[in-house]
Amino acid sequence: MNKLAYKNHLRNTVYTNPHGLADKANHSTAAELAHLANYAMKNSVFRKIVATKTHNCLTYMTHRRFDRMFPHLCDDPEHQPVCDK
Repeated sequence: MNKLAYKNHLRNTVYTNPHGLADKANHSTAAELAHLANYAMKNSVFRKIVATKTHNCLTYMTHRRFDRMFPHLCDDPEHQPVCDK
């Protein structure tokens, strides 16, 4: 991801893991994220994935792990059913 960001002149974008998710050290600017989204939309597979409205899948994340990873969501009434208090 960092090589792709550098290749596309995204100098304020840094990822600490391959997927770019769930790490406070990942950072970018809104303009660079828009540039990255524009680049990604040129890929037909990506376009198909992001156009998908629903998908049924099996998850292996337990409620306790969800709570540890996303504690701020457990304070939100909208997400209470998935939080294990």
